[in-house]
Amino acid sequence: NILFITPSEVQPLNGGLERITASLSQTLNMHYGHVCYFRNLQDNYTEHQWESYLLNHAIDVIIAQGADKRVAQLLPTLRQVINRLERKIVLLFAFHSNPGVELAKMDYPALFYRLCHGINIKANLQQLAWQLLEPITRKFMLRHLKNKYHLPYEYADKIILLSSSFIPEYRNISGDKEDKFTAIPNMLSFDEKI
Repeated sequence: NILFITPSEVQPLNGGLERITASLSQTLNMHYGHVCYFRNLQDNYTEHQWESYLLNHAIDVIIAQGADKRVAQLLPTLRQVINRLERKIVLLFAFHSNPGVELAKMDYPALFYRLCHGINIKANLQQLAWQLLEPITRKFMLRHLKNKYHLPYEYADKIILLSSSFIPEYRNISGDKEDKFTAIPNMLSFDEKI
């Protein structure tokens, strides 16, 4: 039994991560007989609720995925719960982005367009502030990213990246050894065979 943990509800029409998760879970179920479950960050489970969920559904593998820092911050709780249980559960962290994407600058016209049209205002205001103050805040941002990227290494059994070329980039930010990294490219998100 496999549990997918995502930042938001798995709806194939929502976008990349959700569509890939839906396609992957459907394939794992139909072709390999795996039972897949989904939880998202809006569930806001306590340790006791996670423990009950993992036991009640006999979970064997947890795949916590996304570049959202809240997914990584959930890993210590999951590791504590797994360590208390008397069954082996594999904890995987799938990072669905380019390492260091947080340091990429958005062009100002696009940023102002998004702000003027009310698109994700908080995140775009943070992006604007970071870009304007980047010479001052870069050192702080790199330290923040190092902590964010190191957390999965500390608690997950494996870190899965979208490309083997991302492993050195991720390690450059996190400062971690290569032993827990692997790469699985994104699969195509449609059912038809070519």
